[in-house]
Amino acid sequence: MGNQIYANVPETVGGAVQKGVSPLKAWREYKELSMEEMALRLEVSTSVYEQAEDAKTLGQITLKKAAIALGISLEQIQPLYENSN
Repeated sequence: MGNQIYANVPETVGGAVQKGVSPLKAWREYKELSMEEMALRLEVSTSVYEQAEDAKTLGQITLKKAAIALGISLEQIQPLYENSN
């Protein structure tokens, strides 16, 4: 991939993001989690989670919570949103 943004990201995640998949969805699928499991981890409804996953941008607090729920660092997801627009 070569891009510094993807330096700390598995190739599967980075490749999915480059193809237009949202970073949150790419990470969720990489971690083999269902939308329902992520919603539970984030303490939101599945429909609220689905909206977040489809969003083009996420706020700092949401990104932090998502990173914790995924077991990754903020630095592994935040730059993907900054560069995916």
